[in-house]
Amino acid sequence: MIDIREQFPLLPLDKTLYIAQKLGIKHPTDPKNKLPIIMTTDMLLTIKQEESIKFIAYFLRKLQENKMNYLVYQVGTACKS
Repeated sequence: MIDIREQFPLLPLDKTLYIAQKLGIKHPTDPKNKLPIIMTTDMLLTIKQEESIKFIAYFLRKLQENKMNYLVYQVGTACKS
């Protein structure tokens, strides 16, 4: 493993606003100021595999309130040679 990043942006804000508009859905906003928020993933791992670099995005969801039980989802994988 080369790197672990938390709350890593998935795409630039203008891209996620465009996607939401095309899909006809409301883009998430900050509850306080109602401005659009940058979409993030909980963790982005950077892993070296042989001669390439692999990026794996994960998000976590708490299974029970007040407990340390989490469900981990792998969102996607990308490679860079």
